[in-house]
Amino acid sequence: MDSVKSFEDIKKIITRRSIPANLLLGNGFSIGAFPEKFSYQNIFRNADFSGHELIRKVFERLDTHDFEKVISYLSDMQKTQDIFGNSSTDFGKEIEFLKEILIKTISASHPDRPDAIDIDKYKKAGEFLQFFRKTKKEWTGGKIFTLNYDLLLYWIINKVGITKECNDGFTSSPDTDEYLIWSGEYSAHFADIWFLHGALHIFDADTSIKKNAWNRTDVGLIDQTRTALDNDYFPIFVTEGTSAEKKEKILHNPYLYTGFRQFSTEMSQSSDKNNKEKACLVIYGHSLDDSDNHILEAIHKGKVKSVYVSIYGEEKSTKNQDIFDKCKYIRSKSKNDIDFTFFQAETASLWD
Repeated sequence: MDSVKSFEDIKKIITRRSIPANLLLGNGFSIGAFPEKFSYQNIFRNADFSGHELIRKVFERLDTHDFEKVISYLSDMQKTQDIFGNSSTDFGKEIEFLKEILIKTISASHPDRPDAIDIDKYKKAGEFLQFFRKTKKEWTGGKIFTLNYDLLLYWIINKVGITKECNDGFTSSPDTDEYLIWSGEYSAHFADIWFLHGALHIFDADTSIKKNAWNRTDVGLIDQTRTALDNDYFPIFVTEGTSAEKKEKILHNPYLYTGFRQFSTEMSQSSDKNNKEKACLVIYGHSLDDSDNHILEAIHKGKVKSVYVSIYGEEKSTKNQDIFDKCKYIRSKSKNDIDFTFFQAETASLWD
C-alpha cells in the first residue's frame, strides 16, 4: 500500500486528472463538528430507554454503543424465535422502539440553530464542499451524497452561499408555502445533493416527499422536526441494522430509491466504453462497515477506477486496518481493478 496522503495531495491529483469528483460523506463528517453529539457513544448516553431496560442490557452484553449492530442482533433473534418455541419478548416491537429512540435522540441532541457553529468553521467546511462543486463547474460532473441524518450539510450549503450551485431536487409546492416538495424521479437528472439514508428535515407526506425549510415558516428546522416527533410523525430515516434490510427500506421509498439509483448510476458511468476515466469518488468519514454493503456494492459493481478514502487517527489502528481490508475486498470483487488511495481525514481541516 502506498503511503497515506494528505487531502491537499488528493485535490492536486484530481485537479491534474481534470475529472469530476463525487463525494460520499459518512458520520465522521458530523462527528468532526460535534463529537459530543453525533458519536454513537454519546447518542447511547443520551437515549431514554425507559420501559425498555432490557434493550440497554443488550448494548452492555454486546459491548457496543452501535444502534445498528443491536438492531441487526434483535432482527436475527426475531428470525429464529420460532425455533426455540414461544417467547414473551416481542422482538419486532423492540426493534421499532430502538429505531424510534435513535431518531428522537439524534433530534434532541442536535444543535438548535445554525449559529451553534462558528462562522470560521462554516467557511472551512464550505471550502471542502466547494472543491467538489468546482469539479462540477469546470468539468461537468460531481455530486455530493451523504449517509448522515443531521442538518449540518444543509446548514453549510445555505450558510456559505453555495445554495444556487446545489440542487437537491426539491421545489416549491403548489398547495402550500410551508414546505418544499420533491419533484420526483425527473429531479434525478438535475439534483446533485442526495441524503441516501434520509434526514431530519425530509418527510414522507403520503402523496409527496416534503422538505422542511426554516425560511418558509420562520421556525427552526430542528424545532419543526421535534414538533413532528412529538406528534409521532417521523422523518425518512434508514435505521435498519443490516445492509439487506437497509436496501429493502430504500427500495420502498421513491426518494431513497432514486437517490440510491443515482449513486449507482454515477458509479457505473465513471468510465466510458473505452475504459477512459470520467469521474472519481472521494469517501470521507465512513468506516466502510458491512451494514452499508449496499453502497459498497454499487462501487465495485460500477466502473469507477479511482477511489480516495479517508482514515482517522493512527494508521495502524484496528478501525483503519478494517478499512484497508474492506478496500482490498472491494477491489477483489471489482472488474475494474479499482485504485484505492488513502488520505488522513484530519488534513482536510474540515472544521478547524
